[in-house]
Amino acid sequence: MYVSRDEVRLFYTVTGSGNHDLFLLPQCQPVTHSRQWKSQIPYLSRYFRVSTMDVRGNGHSDRPAGGYDLDTRYQDFLAVLEKTVRPPFALVAYSCAGMLAFRYAVEHPERLSHLVLLSGQYSESVPQPFDEKVAPVIRDDFASWQRRLFARCLPEPHSLKSIEDGIAWSGETTPDVLVESLRAIDGSNVYDILPRVRIPTLALHGAADKIVPYSHAEKLVAAVPG
Repeated sequence: MYVSRDEVRLFYTVTGSGNHDLFLLPQCQPVTHSRQWKSQIPYLSRYFRVSTMDVRGNGHSDRPAGGYDLDTRYQDFLAVLEKTVRPPFALVAYSCAGMLAFRYAVEHPERLSHLVLLSGQYSESVPQPFDEKVAPVIRDDFASWQRRLFARCLPEPHSLKSIEDGIAWSGETTPDVLVESLRAIDGSNVYDILPRVRIPTLALHGAADKIVPYSHAEKLVAAVPG
């Protein structure tokens, strides 16, 4: 199913028929898409009405040249929520999607029952100098960049299938989209609103996370009341 916003089609799915709604929000960066939840949705759908989406740039959603800044991503998220959830719902946000989730929790607390963060972030920064060193690697040797990224994301010895999936999903977008999406979100930070979160919140984070350091999670947890 699709919702259109500013001439961009955004794909979403709804499964299950439980009394309580659960929204699974993938990371902001379109390096993968909603298929990353493929192992969780069948189980969760036994108990919840589960929604998720493909963010602009990958999956079944459109791949425009621009619109990857945090505010546009947030408006995309709101447009999909209007079509999917029955509040109050539980929101699960992965990685940099945490910045969207925190904003929603502060602006619409009456619509949420719970907030769950998986390797959650309150800020984003990309390696510098980005245009001179990072962007050319993504554009000129995309396959090597994909392999390095998912090997860092999934370091466990038995993650080979997950790494293969991640590489395949990232291959559904383009290097130019990924470069623009990284550039557009660089420097984003919502740390100042964390003390205003009043939703029951659970943060799950791997101590050996090489993408979002565990120290980031410790600062996040310390800033969110309760």
